Amino acid sequence: MTSLREPPTPAHPSRLVLTGNSALRLFSVGLRALMTLAMAVWLQPSELGVYAIVAATLTLTTYLYGLDFQSFSMRELSSTDLAGARRRVRDQFALLVVIYALGSGVLALVLTQFGVEPKLIALVVPMAVLQHATLEFYRIFTRLGRPIAGTIVLLIRDAAWVPLCMLAKLVTGQLTLTTLLVFWLLGCLAGALFGAILIVHWLPPSKRSPVDLAWLASGLRTGLRMLAGTLSVVALFTVDRMIFGAIASSEQMGAYALFALGCASVQGLFETAILPAYWAPLLQAKKENDAAAYARAERHLTRACLIAGFVVGPLSAAALTVLAWLLPHRAYAENLHLLYYIAAAYSLLAMSNIPHYRLFAARLDSRIVTVNVTAFIAFLVLSALLVRIDRAIAVPLALALACATLLVGKGLMVRQARAAAAS
Repeated sequence: MTSLREPPTPAHPSRLVLTGNSALRLFSVGLRALMTLAMAVWLQPSELGVYAIVAATLTLTTYLYGLDFQSFSMRELSSTDLAGARRRVRDQFALLVVIYALGSGVLALVLTQFGVEPKLIALVVPMAVLQHATLEFYRIFTRLGRPIAGTIVLLIRDAAWVPLCMLAKLVTGQLTLTTLLVFWLLGCLAGALFGAILIVHWLPPSKRSPVDLAWLASGLRTGLRMLAGTLSVVALFTVDRMIFGAIASSEQMGAYALFALGCASVQGLFETAILPAYWAPLLQAKKENDAAAYARAERHLTRACLIAGFVVGPLSAAALTVLAWLLPHRAYAENLHLLYYIAAAYSLLAMSNIPHYRLFAARLDSRIVTVNVTAFIAFLVLSALLVRIDRAIAVPLALALACATLLVGKGLMVRQARAAAAS
């Protein structure tokens, strides 16, 4: 267990923290990659496509439950006021409990209307709640200088159950989607319990006070303004699969799902193991109005994202190309052309974090929303246009161009903001 009394993360992330955090996330990503590989071998491509749609649905509901409140809370929390942070975390989860209760009912009703089997609904509904709760614990630990604790929460949620799931396959001789979701749900539950217990034991008690409704209202206003932008980016990497599934064969959809899951795994390693060590100091420096610390944090963030941009795509493309030729189902090797557009999209996404966090730290939320929504609309329009030219690459090419829109658009917004501040 991570030490509860280790000093807060400094303005410049230590190599020890980065190495430990990266090792944990690499282990987690490795286990999930092993699970994805096992599904690619044991399941038909069409079944893997169904899994990808379920995963995309969970991702979308996770963001809907949050109402993007974290875009407010991450800037409000401070690693120098842990007692105050405990009170804010309590207030935030008081709000989330209400959202979870309402959202679960709506999700169950929507899934029923789409003809999803009751046993799958019984698994997906609580999983959506726990997925979001553990994500919030991860964000809280990361923002307050305990990135390794947050990474452990995600490790338990996303990967600790994978060996047990594979053992069940070896014992029973079969792996079904229902079995996989049961193990995933148990991992989510264990991760949420671990995070809650660690929060209670780590953050010092604060003076008793009622839930701060004014603070929650302010957070909701900020979150709801940001929600359209956040969902636009999330939708880029969920709706793409839905659109592609509608215009492609089941085997093509399985290949697209495998490539997207593989690239997302590498991107997830960067975003959860490395990137937080750079955006957290940036937000803290901005909150404390420390110009020198902010400039250093900004330089470190830029360097990290540029390196990731030139590593994420090529690394994903190389590994998945080899994997596609090794897998027994030829659908993967026959659709490798999809991979290279998807990999380019994730590289551009990694680099777009540079202008994104500069805008976020400066509280220029409306500019972030404008670019995010524009990128999603561009994706929809480009998909519709490109499908008339080449159905095989329309969706992944539109996805890559939309991510380029994120990078260029936010870069222009940063330049405009700095020009306005200088005048």
